[in-house]
Amino acid sequence: MKEEEEKVTAELNNTDDEILSLDIGFFSKEDTLKKELFESPQFTKWQSGSHRLHIFLDSLDECLLRIQTLARILVYELKKYKEHVERLTLRIACRTAVLPSGLEPGLKELFGKDSLGIYQLVPLRRQDVVKAAEANEIDPDTFLEEVYKKNLVPLAIKPITLNFLLNNWRRYQSLENNSIYELYLDGCRCLCEESNSSRCDSGAIGDFNRNQRLIIAARIAAVTIFANRVAVCNGTYADCARSKDELVLIENLCIGEEVANSNNFDISEPAIKEVLDTGLFSSRGEKRIGWSHQTYAEFLAAWYLKEHNVSVSFFQRRFYLSEDEDPEQLSKDPEQLSKDPEQLSKDPEDKLIPQLHETAAWLATMIPEIREVILSTDPDVLLHSDIPPEPSVQEAVVSNLLRQYEQGKINQKLINYHLYEYEKLKHPKLAEQLRPYIVDATKPIEARYTAITMAHFCQLKELQNELVTLATDSAETIELRISAVQAIGEIGDKNSILKLKPLALNPLLEDEQDRLKGYCLQALCNKRIYLTDDELFDFLAIPISNCYRVFISYTLVPMLKEKWLRQPRLKADFIKKYSNSDKFLNVLINLGKFDSDFGLDIIGDIYLKPRLADHDQDWMRDEVLRSRWEKLHKHFAQRIYDTFELNNTASIDRTIEWYYKFANPKWLSEQFSSYFNYSEQGQQASKKARNHRPQQNLLAPSPRERVIFRLNELEDGNLSAWWQLNMEMTLKPDSRHYSNEFEPDLTKLPGWKEADEPTRTRIIQGAKNYIINQKDINTDWIGKNKVNRPALAGCRAFLLLLNKAPQILETIPSETWRIWAPVIIAFPLGSENYNSCLELVKIVYSKAPDQVIETLDILIDKENEQSDYIFIIRLFEKCWDDYLSDFILKKAKNQSIKPQCMGHLLEELLKHGSDEAREKAREYLQTLSSLPLPLNKDERDRVIIALTLLFDYHTADSWSSIWSILEQEPNLGRELIESVAKRNFSFSSELNLNLNEKQLADLYIWLVRQYPYHEDPDYSNGEVHVLGPRDRVARLRDDILRQLKNIGTPDACEQVERIIGEFTELPSLKTSLISAKESMRRKSWKALQPEEVIDEILDHDPIVIKTVGDNQATSNIDNIDNWYNECYVTRIENINNMVENNTINTDGGDVITNSNNNNSGSVNNSKTITTNKIENGKGNTINVADSKSNPNSVSIWVKTGVIIGCLSLLVAVSVLLLGNGLLK
Repeated sequence: MKEEEEKVTAELNNTDDEILSLDIGFFSKEDTLKKELFESPQFTKWQSGSHRLHIFLDSLDECLLRIQTLARILVYELKKYKEHVERLTLRIACRTAVLPSGLEPGLKELFGKDSLGIYQLVPLRRQDVVKAAEANEIDPDTFLEEVYKKNLVPLAIKPITLNFLLNNWRRYQSLENNSIYELYLDGCRCLCEESNSSRCDSGAIGDFNRNQRLIIAARIAAVTIFANRVAVCNGTYADCARSKDELVLIENLCIGEEVANSNNFDISEPAIKEVLDTGLFSSRGEKRIGWSHQTYAEFLAAWYLKEHNVSVSFFQRRFYLSEDEDPEQLSKDPEQLSKDPEQLSKDPEDKLIPQLHETAAWLATMIPEIREVILSTDPDVLLHSDIPPEPSVQEAVVSNLLRQYEQGKINQKLINYHLYEYEKLKHPKLAEQLRPYIVDATKPIEARYTAITMAHFCQLKELQNELVTLATDSAETIELRISAVQAIGEIGDKNSILKLKPLALNPLLEDEQDRLKGYCLQALCNKRIYLTDDELFDFLAIPISNCYRVFISYTLVPMLKEKWLRQPRLKADFIKKYSNSDKFLNVLINLGKFDSDFGLDIIGDIYLKPRLADHDQDWMRDEVLRSRWEKLHKHFAQRIYDTFELNNTASIDRTIEWYYKFANPKWLSEQFSSYFNYSEQGQQASKKARNHRPQQNLLAPSPRERVIFRLNELEDGNLSAWWQLNMEMTLKPDSRHYSNEFEPDLTKLPGWKEADEPTRTRIIQGAKNYIINQKDINTDWIGKNKVNRPALAGCRAFLLLLNKAPQILETIPSETWRIWAPVIIAFPLGSENYNSCLELVKIVYSKAPDQVIETLDILIDKENEQSDYIFIIRLFEKCWDDYLSDFILKKAKNQSIKPQCMGHLLEELLKHGSDEAREKAREYLQTLSSLPLPLNKDERDRVIIALTLLFDYHTADSWSSIWSILEQEPNLGRELIESVAKRNFSFSSELNLNLNEKQLADLYIWLVRQYPYHEDPDYSNGEVHVLGPRDRVARLRDDILRQLKNIGTPDACEQVERIIGEFTELPSLKTSLISAKESMRRKSWKALQPEEVIDEILDHDPIVIKTVGDNQATSNIDNIDNWYNECYVTRIENINNMVENNTINTDGGDVITNSNNNNSGSVNNSKTITTNKIENGKGNTINVADSKSNPNSVSIWVKTGVIIGCLSLLVAVSVLLLGNGLLK
């Protein structure tokens, strides 16, 4: 807020506007607010003046802690000055979560909907993090590299957690001392703390400490993740009713208790709201609070499950698409299950639900047993986790990952992790694991590519020889060879890299597009240049394809610049050695093609700099002149380069002669200034010149006076003054001519913006006056590329009333609407006013349909004559009824309408018309398409357009006829498909044909047979090209397969399998089946309801109340009496089992808890309460403890009674057992 205030203050210099800035955070009474704001000298002066007042109110959220009705007071008081708010700018700073719900609608009502903007701080940018690191004397590149590698960007984008990371770095000189889990846990704790110093000083830090806030935030995270909700509704049920399936109500989160700092506490609405006000959350719209970063939610959701001791069975049930587990599986020992990966999932084909991948990865980091589950089904997901540096674990991940690639269960394109995450898989035996995949050409290409990439990022130098062998083997695919070359360039020694030189410098028949050569050159010049000057010169002299762009622009040129800057003699030697060569012009052309500045600098050094030798160069000390000369230098170097492109080297001397003439300091200073306005020094010179030239005369009379004059004339009965007023309103004080004549919205003109409220009211009344009283309207210009200013002024009047006084429109007589209808329809419009015009056309059509249709007819004929598109029909989006539909259909049937224009009219009818109207349009199209294909081009185009529309807007019946054409008349079918492809290529939205799975598969198969993949144009060299019909069809073909994959049904998967069977020669299609199954899992997942998430997690927790350590979540017994009764109704057999299993411990030791339900019970004096429900047929634990540290729990006397009761029961059982023994 302070920076914004300083910015505005600077902008208001030399104006009458004033600023009133208040930090209202310490205001505790309404009277103080009124006195400091509404009774201040600035506010009082503004009321009686004509200037603008800028009010800055900081710390609204802190003031709300003391004045809860603050929002209502502000709106109420401001409404008293409603007639002056046009001169008031109000800026308020407030935390998102506590922004009063009534403030936004109140301010919208007062200032206008379009005048209110709500902004929130954006995340820190990379440059912000760099500055922060430098301020802390930390190398930003090294710091950012670790941030990226450890996936800490979500923490680095928040000031609080960035500070935490920087402090951590200062302490250890690295981030490697902490695991990712520890960093995120501590980072989330930091975001839960109150960081505002003024709040801390005043004690307004909330009712909950950071550990309590953290467990509440984790609960919210679990609900948003497992209920698949995007935000929390910070309002009433009515506020989120329309989006109830996307939002969580606060009341749904207020279930039971949690534990933090060894204390139970209720989860209440104030607790939730306090947490929503932390740095973990940000606004998602009005009364919506969401996560500041999705990673916070994914991490905390996993941590919440860990804190509640989720078991393997719970994980399998909620993270996989499978039925409830078999009872036999449940009865198995979880520890044994974790040792047997095959038992961890009912179906070895099971895969994790895609929406839960990240949360599952965090769980794998926290719970080893769950990591084992994921290892067997989704090893690729583990790359997102913090894999422990244990060779056995790393080896298992690599083994499973490569095996699943071999089995075709992973699609590389679906994986969104960074390749450097492979680094965490490095272990002593990794090279042995990867070598078979690198050398064995029979293994699947995806598995081999993954092995090469692992070798690359894990820096496995011991695999250099294998990688070189693969890279130089012409029998291998270009893609694999390129990946091997990239690896060699990073990890290879000098000998390995030099073995790539023949690939880089010699022609390769198998590398038609020179892609492999480009990467070999990259490797040879990666860290040092392994090419001699002669080899480099010879390479640059040959015609170079676009494949070398990256190498030349990002490797070669920067290295040469750095080398020549360090040793200028090397550049001079290079130019001296090669400048007389016939090939040098080609070198300059190639360099200029990929790095124009570098190429032009060399041209200047060769041809232009020597020409300055005879000049007195003292003028070069002048910065402005030198800047201009540099610009001139570049300009003439470009002209010389252009002659190279034309192979017209004879003209170089003439160009240099012109340069020599222009390189004159006086000429530069006086004649060439306008050309150099864009250089930095040139801008300074231009600014200096502007400051010294005489000021332009301002308009007299001023625009404001002109507006008042025309209003007076209008009010005196001169109706012509209205259109003249429109013209005056386009003027600014220094205008030299009228402008913006075709702007339909008067409120966007300078005259409206400068007008005060009384003047605006007069303009609105003038608009009404003109509309009602102007009877003589000229419409002869309509359809003739002409305009009439008085008529257009009337249309502006209607739009002004629509936007500023819509109630006046309701009073306008029908006859007036009929008079003005042609003008409103014919007004030339731009896209900025599109929505307002749609509404105005809707109104005028409802008032004067005949006049509107008559004008529409004229305009359609005009556009049909002058273009191939009917633009005017777009304005009738809100007008479609039978009358309009019948007219459009009749018009489309008219033979004078061009085929393309016919198509546009019928398409609008198919989009917006009634069912009956659409059916009539289809019948007409069906009639056209059923005729024999005519030879006449115009008629043939009509048939093709008719078929194209039937394709895009088909029904079951029309699709069968289209499919018959495709099957029986392939030539006509190809024409149709190319027309469809052209239409769909024009739209950027995703293809969505209304076809079922089988129809999509049939169409795709037809397209592959008609347009085989091997006939697709090859643009892999990166050359710029124009997309033709064949390119568009290829895109349509691939989009149809993409749509089929994304449907997400078993039928879609079945059809993809059918496609794979049809085209066994296309192995790449196998990845489509992986994508289809991924979509099916994504769309088949049925998320829980918010309240079900909490209930299920708490109910599943084997430990009902648990307070071991800090921030351990808990699920309390709902009713102590129920628990008491349950203890006593438990069958005696369970007690016998407990005695036999020796699970009752009275040694006074610590409570032992874990997630496997193998808990030892203890009766001791520790300050915890831990209890399990006693269930039939299961070994159970009773833990009884003192509650002195738990004041929120149930009464000590009640607990004591329960304990005594339990002990009495145990004594009774012991006596009974002893008695049985004695009797025996």
